[in-house]
Amino acid sequence: MLKKLGYNLNFLMSEAGIKTNDLAKQTGLPATTIKSIRNNENANPTIATLLPLARFFSIPLSKLI
Repeated sequence: MLKKLGYNLNFLMSEAGIKTNDLAKQTGLPATTIKSIRNNENANPTIATLLPLARFFSIPLSKLI
């Protein structure tokens, strides 16, 4: 799941043309958390972390992970 999550987040951000710091502001998540996910360093992101990302991109959580 981890590699796919990082890949998916990078893809979504690229498609939306949004940078890490902007996504952090929009979702209320720390930029360091987003960077960790993008770099496949966050081995166990919580639902509380994933839901704001899925909501921001208007996708189901299952499509994000």
